[in-house]
Amino acid sequence: MRIVLQSAVDPHSLFWTSPYLLLPAPKVAGLLPAPQVIPPPPPPEPNAKAPIEAFTYTSPYLVELSEERRAKLFNATQILLDVAIEVARETLTDHALNTAIIVFRQAISDKPITARNPTEFSAIMDAPLLEYMVEMAHIHTKYAHIDDVDDDDA
Repeated sequence: MRIVLQSAVDPHSLFWTSPYLLLPAPKVAGLLPAPQVIPPPPPPEPNAKAPIEAFTYTSPYLVELSEERRAKLFNATQILLDVAIEVARETLTDHALNTAIIVFRQAISDKPITARNPTEFSAIMDAPLLEYMVEMAHIHTKYAHIDDVDDDDA
């Protein structure tokens, strides 16, 4: 197809020999649809928490324990798990975990634990303090919602 010249041809130009007007490729960038870009999923919210599965332990031998021994075992197990979680979160040290193990051993044996090394001695000395701290943490957690209500009223 012949394109009609719309501009004057310079007769002195040596390079102009074609009677056709050569045009660059059409600029159709705005005419073509944009490629489909799937946006990445939004990042999780910082406070979003995954659902937690319940942890249940049952054993037929628990029935054989007296109610008092079972309560001691459950309390010591709860202390041990609470401290283990805090150690995993890096809010407590290994010494706290050693102390929780001593508390657990004392609860299930009903005998005083004799220290075999300085680390165990230190853990034995700190066991009452750890039990107190865990108890206070549970009380604080239990009544934390009351503090939130009081703060909203103020």
